[in-house]
Amino acid sequence: MPLVFFLELFVMQSSGYNNYNTSSIKGDDTSKGRYSALSLGLGIGKKWTSKRGFVLSLDMGLGRNLTGTKEYPEFLGKGGISFGYRF
Repeated sequence: MPLVFFLELFVMQSSGYNNYNTSSIKGDDTSKGRYSALSLGLGIGKKWTSKRGFVLSLDMGLGRNLTGTKEYPEFLGKGGISFGYRF
């Protein structure tokens, strides 16, 4: 089974909701804030190919938020496992 290493650049768009806990004179309140972010990152991985054409790939990467939204983390991680058939 040959072993192949690879590098990748990735762009990731994500969105969602964050819960905020706020305190006021009336008491504690929980509200939701929507975020949307665009991130750019670099990843590394390994790919194995069998003689019968089956492929297994493991990868991980680290990216940085480019949009400057406070509700979204400044850095993000990604990882993946892929299984397939090469024909």
